[in-house]
Amino acid sequence: MTFVGTAETDLGELLEILPRVFDMKMAVQSTGWDKGKVRQAIIMGTSQDRLMPAARFTNATNDMRWENVAWRKKWITQRWTP
Repeated sequence: MTFVGTAETDLGELLEILPRVFDMKMAVQSTGWDKGKVRQAIIMGTSQDRLMPAARFTNATNDMRWENVAWRKKWITQRWTP
C-alpha cells in the first residue's frame, strides 16, 4: 500500500476531526480516506499509546471502537469547580 503522507501525520488529522470515541465507519466517513489509510493511522495511534480499544459493538460486523487517550489525561488533570 502506498499513501500520501505519513501515518503519524494522518493520525494527527484523524484525532483532530473525530470525537473521543469512534469506529472505523465513522473515521472513513469523516476523513473521506479509504479504509486502509484509516487502519494504518489507527495502528500508528495504538503503537504510540495515543489510541486504545474502547469497546466492541455487538452487531453483525463486530466493529471495534477506539478512544482518544488524550481525553483521559485532560479529564483527570482538569480543575473541576462546582
